[in-house]
Amino acid sequence: MASPKNILLFGPQGSGKGTQGEKLSKHFTIPLFGGGELLREEAAKDTERGRFVGEVLKTGALLPNEITNALVFDRLKKPDTEDGFISDGYPRNKIQEEALRAFLPTLRGGAGITHVIVLELSDDAAIVRLAGRRLCPKCEAIYHIANKPPKKEGVCDACGGKLIQRSDDTPEAIRKRLGIYHADTAPLLKDYERDGVVVRIPADGEITDVFRRMVQAIEEK
Repeated sequence: MASPKNILLFGPQGSGKGTQGEKLSKHFTIPLFGGGELLREEAAKDTERGRFVGEVLKTGALLPNEITNALVFDRLKKPDTEDGFISDGYPRNKIQEEALRAFLPTLRGGAGITHVIVLELSDDAAIVRLAGRRLCPKCEAIYHIANKPPKKEGVCDACGGKLIQRSDDTPEAIRKRLGIYHADTAPLLKDYERDGVVVRIPADGEITDVFRRMVQAIEEK
């Protein structure tokens, strides 16, 4: 039986974590989950915890670490993680990292984190990528003014809706998000580097090339 692949996926906004995470999940047939996704799923439940999560999300505040940890650990207990998992966006801080380290040895075979994949992208490149993104609020199709422009400027190809720029895709908002990412992530990566599980992959190439390098690094490590 192959050893589980317990993978953490890190990278600044715009590095393509979502796209690459989905591709890795299909390639290795292990589940991908994100902290934000788990929170939204919980908020949709008519439970005491679900209602609390929903109210916090509405305010834009951060949830207590113990609730985020509990949601992640509940997800990791599901049988589909037996061969491993890919986490995108968790842990986000030192408290969550330490909680995850303590929890994983209690899970089935007890394997810890086997790979930490860091998709590296300069802040300038991230701003170019995200600031050019446009969204159709009607059908949620996503375009990019340089890399994937609509046939008609400002109009969705699929439904004819008017394309918008998300408020968090302005250069000012992106710089703020990048600052938070660097401040929160750097200490975590130092810890995982001591464990010898960090692999850094340049994220500024073609999607298929970045994916190929990720798979190679995971299979070799």
